[in-house]
Amino acid sequence: MCLACRQRAPKAELTRLVARDGRYEVDPTGRAQTRGAYSHPGCLEKSLCRPVRRRGPASPTV
Repeated sequence: MCLACRQRAPKAELTRLVARDGRYEVDPTGRAQTRGAYSHPGCLEKSLCRPVRRRGPASPTV
């Protein structure tokens, strides 16, 4: 599913993005050892402008 437009597409049509050292990078091999998200090439700029939603609780429970 495309991160920007939320449309489903075959994996071969999408570009994989990964976050490394506080930066976004394109993962051409699709095998980087980090979480990734997929985007259509035309939606790539729009995807990078969206805030990243972190997984897990927003704050630790006490």
